[in-house]
Amino acid sequence: MMKKKLYCSFSCFIVLGFLLIVPALFSQEEDKWIIEAKTFLAAHPENKGLGFIIQALEQINIKAGMTHGDDMTNIIRNGWKGQNQKLQEFLASQSPVMDAAAQAGQAAPFSLPPYQDADSPIPNFLKIQIIAKMISTDARRLESTGMADSAAERAVQAALLGDIFCAKEQCLISHLIGGACLTLSCKTLESILCHPGLSIQTSQKTGAKLFELDKRHIGISEAFQTEYRSDLSIFKKTQESMDPQIPKLPPGSEADYKKVWDAVIANMAKPYWERKKIDKDSLIKEQTNNQFVQILCQTSIPNSWESAIKEDVAITHLRLCEALCALKLQKKDLLAQFPDPFTGRPLVLTPDRIYSLGPDTTDQKGAVLYDPTNGTVSPGDIAVLSLPK
Repeated sequence: MMKKKLYCSFSCFIVLGFLLIVPALFSQEEDKWIIEAKTFLAAHPENKGLGFIIQALEQINIKAGMTHGDDMTNIIRNGWKGQNQKLQEFLASQSPVMDAAAQAGQAAPFSLPPYQDADSPIPNFLKIQIIAKMISTDARRLESTGMADSAAERAVQAALLGDIFCAKEQCLISHLIGGACLTLSCKTLESILCHPGLSIQTSQKTGAKLFELDKRHIGISEAFQTEYRSDLSIFKKTQESMDPQIPKLPPGSEADYKKVWDAVIANMAKPYWERKKIDKDSLIKEQTNNQFVQILCQTSIPNSWESAIKEDVAITHLRLCEALCALKLQKKDLLAQFPDPFTGRPLVLTPDRIYSLGPDTTDQKGAVLYDPTNGTVSPGDIAVLSLPK
């Protein structure tokens, strides 16, 4: 359990410490996860996609990927410009990794080894993020050469990869990393779907894949269910290990613990416009007077508000891509099928852009763009500032 808590405090280290310590911890954790994944796959061979995930994680050159990380981020944001010879050579060397990840996406949905408790190993999420970056960067490279259809296909592969980790019986960090990969790939795809060389056939195929992904996507409240089950096991172990001389917990402590988690999860499962920004202290005190349960809930329940909005942002970018496919096909009547996750109403379409109102739900006409670095609920629309030609 303590090992996973370390992941949340790495920002306190200097850069040198980060480079020395993080890979070592990820490596130890990954070895355990890959062993468990191989065991799980042997027992459940129908999950063929898991084999491709294992293959990609085992083959990626993570050090080189981190070296090129900033360049890839810049290209994903601004497009592939110039030769970028070293980066191009790196991507070519990692084509087996990207191909394995693509095959995993094609095999989705499938199951991953379930996260049972804080002792359960987790995959190397740093590698997964780098793989998603590589695929999205390669999509931008293809776009720059005029191969819009291949570029779109590549970007969809990254979206499918991200969604794999937003699965049942997976921990919160898995959903958050999966959602981040989904956001990254869909932002890449937004540009490609407006490329004049994109064919009607590819737009139709891309739209169908994204719509299917949207329908089967498992919300982040499921991750909180998993976190609850994990922490409940810790709660029970704590009770069992208490010194016999220490007074036992009051009757109903476990039920009170469940009541608090149920209230958090129920709020998260609501759409954004019905969800309340609950003060955790107040919510916990409303559900229980048991001081031990109050302290345990304070330390164990993550920030549900922030987590849910991050997922809403990912789904917004997915819906924008679905809408762009419909516009390419000249089917504006389909836009109602891709509502704005923040309002429940259709995305706003103007002659030159399409956008969501974003977390502040204020219509900025697409002139002020949402940037999560300004705050999770900061002003700005989530917009695509061009339309398919």
